[in-house]
Amino acid sequence: MIVGRGDEAPEALFTEKQVSNWLGISMPSLQRMRSKGSGPAFVQLSARRIGYRKSAIEAWLSVRTINRVGEFTARPSIPNSSLGLEQCPPAAENGNAA
Repeated sequence: MIVGRGDEAPEALFTEKQVSNWLGISMPSLQRMRSKGSGPAFVQLSARRIGYRKSAIEAWLSVRTINRVGEFTARPSIPNSSLGLEQCPPAAENGNAA
């Protein structure tokens, strides 16, 4: 058992299964995220056992919280000339080809 400092109670650890259920993702997805370093911080309890602190999961979720549409997916605009689109004819109106 992890001993807290002072009057603090030790923080509970969640299993991979509990975290995958909480996040709504599969265990293999959570494992892939962990191996790539893109998932929540974890605790290596033994060679085959992983634990997750609630605070680490909440911090990971907080970083991924989006307040505005497009905030997360914003990308720099690419000029049409870079895509070769300046040579494309304009789309026909009403969806019919001319």
